[in-house]
Amino acid sequence: MKRLNTKSAYSAGYNTIEMLLVMLLLALFGFAIFSLIVSGTQTYARINDTRSNQENARTAISYVEIRLRQNDVEGQIYVTPDAGMGNTALEIRNPFVEDDMRTWIFFHEGTLYECITSYGDPPSLELSLPIVEVDGMSIEAEGNSVRVDVRYSANEEERHMRTRVTLRTPQTGLGGEAL
Repeated sequence: MKRLNTKSAYSAGYNTIEMLLVMLLLALFGFAIFSLIVSGTQTYARINDTRSNQENARTAISYVEIRLRQNDVEGQIYVTPDAGMGNTALEIRNPFVEDDMRTWIFFHEGTLYECITSYGDPPSLELSLPIVEVDGMSIEAEGNSVRVDVRYSANEEERHMRTRVTLRTPQTGLGGEAL
């Protein structure tokens, strides 16, 4: 009988070591799975942020293009260097309405805005509607076209999305930088 007890004690030692090894392997497997989940979550967040920033940049470009094409009337589109917001603004004049309204499209502190004012009034944030959030934007007149450059971030890098809208009608007139 002593032999059986010795054999049981010997087996019990192996069972304890095997159990510790299995627990160690399970802990390593759990840590690997946890690391994989954290890495996947971070990658998904980066991809989602990049996609969202690209969508916002496309929205800004598309918005400006549509507004330019809708208002492509001779001498009514101006690129105004400083419209009171510290940035270049796109000024679209509408002389066909009673008060000679102005539509201003400008970038200010991370957001593209549109503001509608009466003749002679500069745009203001209080009267402006936010369109979309982007990292930066510039508007330049080049001959009879408007060049728009939107900056956005992707994977912590600054990227640019650009377009050039060539207008069908000649843009000449007073004030601002006539196209």
